[in-house]
Amino acid sequence: MKLISGLIIAVFAGTAGFAAVTDSPVITSAQADYTIKPSITLTLQGVNLGTMPPSVVLDSMPLYVVSYTDTRVVVSVPPTQPPASYLLTYTRSDKMETTFVVTLGATGPKGDPGATGPQGPAGPIGPIGPQGPQGTSGVSGYYQTFVAHDLNESTGGPASDGTIQTWYFGRASCPTGKVILGGSHTLRRADGQRLSFAEWSNLIPWGARLENLNGTGRYTPIVLIKGTGPGPSLAAETNIVCATAAP
Repeated sequence: MKLISGLIIAVFAGTAGFAAVTDSPVITSAQADYTIKPSITLTLQGVNLGTMPPSVVLDSMPLYVVSYTDTRVVVSVPPTQPPASYLLTYTRSDKMETTFVVTLGATGPKGDPGATGPQGPAGPIGPIGPQGPQGTSGVSGYYQTFVAHDLNESTGGPASDGTIQTWYFGRASCPTGKVILGGSHTLRRADGQRLSFAEWSNLIPWGARLENLNGTGRYTPIVLIKGTGPGPSLAAETNIVCATAAP
């Protein structure tokens, strides 16, 4: 009876021991330590690494196993191993293995930015956008005309220094219903003669005023005459540009 019990215990113990090694080894990290001279100490962390001495190969070079547990294995790497990335092959005592990429050597400083690459090709033309809202109506029906007219209106009064100033002006109008866009004029005497230098010496061409009243444009040349005496009778040859007003 005692022999049978011993056999039963041995069978169950063997089954439990077999089940413990069926999971594959997994390496989760590898940390190199350069402070322990003369070799490089490489610590492997993982699960199911086994409780028996494993085989650890860096590329094709076997490594010396310093210590081992089921979750941590320490191996020794020759100090002459050049900095690089290597394929580490870990084989457990039951011949189940796993691989892991190990990088040896410190990370160098950040390099300078590279040169700007060439400009890429132009992209495809995008779709046509929606039509915008209609703008407001502008002017139409341009009309240019030449008008000769007298500057037969005047107003005057004293300036800040006490001198008397007289303003002469006359209007050139667009056709009814057309607004003024611009114009220019040339001064002359009302009798058709050119102004003399003496007459010009008392004249100051002040410009012109453009205005639209009741839908019709007007161009008004303005001249300033110095002094109280009557100046020459003036006229203007005026070129005006008009257009039909928007409805």
